[in-house]
Amino acid sequence: DVCFAPSDIGLLATLFDDSWLTLSEAAHQVELPNLSLLSSTGFPYVSPPDGSAMHVRLTSPDSESASAAWTVMAKLAQLGGIGPWNATIGTAPAQAGRHEWVIGAYPSLPEDIARNAPISVGPEGRLRPVVLELPNGTKDLRSVRSWFPSGKGLTEDSPPESALASIGYEAAPDDRSFLMQFESPNQPGKAVTLLTAASALGLQLAAEHLVDHQRWGSLDGDVVTWTGSSDRVSAARIASPFTIGESDARSRASHYFTGRPVLWNSLLGLAAFMFVLTSVWILRRRRRRA
Repeated sequence: DVCFAPSDIGLLATLFDDSWLTLSEAAHQVELPNLSLLSSTGFPYVSPPDGSAMHVRLTSPDSESASAAWTVMAKLAQLGGIGPWNATIGTAPAQAGRHEWVIGAYPSLPEDIARNAPISVGPEGRLRPVVLELPNGTKDLRSVRSWFPSGKGLTEDSPPESALASIGYEAAPDDRSFLMQFESPNQPGKAVTLLTAASALGLQLAAEHLVDHQRWGSLDGDVVTWTGSSDRVSAARIASPFTIGESDARSRASHYFTGRPVLWNSLLGLAAFMFVLTSVWILRRRRRRA
């Protein structure tokens, strides 16, 4: 009496004593980082919803950082539908088997987190593009504007730096807040989501701004930055993707080719070409025998 169907067409079934209802097995695999998935479902921190896979790590035991942590956990509880009573919180790294939220101001970030984040926070006050020098001498300059097309405050007046086989970005938080997601440097296959700002007070305000409906609903990619004076966020995809979950070979192959449609279409074209060649060869051989 608490359920209703807006349309009963195709939804009516009769179950008898000897009826069977079979549900096919679903694949449990997803590619991260994905802040859009975090925004809509809270995954992977509320899976399961009791928070047994979540750890919140404060980089400094001050009241502002604690306030930011509780604000984030309240938002995740809203998405999960229940309070994450089995989540852990503290200043130590996550225990084995838990995904980690790291919440802290830039000066207090642990070295392993700062080193592995998609962008590093530096003293220049802006994101700086870095030139990628390939072995053959060609250069690939990836502009910050291409990563953050809507970010008006991200300037590029610092000269490009040269690097060998790597691309990096530096940014000082100044009045900006940053949310980043990447693979844990301590637990491969586990996610780290980093919330950082210039100071502890800025971090508290960053959490309050983050859970605002407009900003939270705009999360995307693996790096998001915003200011308190604007409802808009700038998103980018910079971090290396990784896969979590378990699946069979068929599901893994499907997941792999779903993200690489060009490769899949090329293989289909090659298979069709080989089929045509084989068919022509068989027909010619039969003609010669006739």
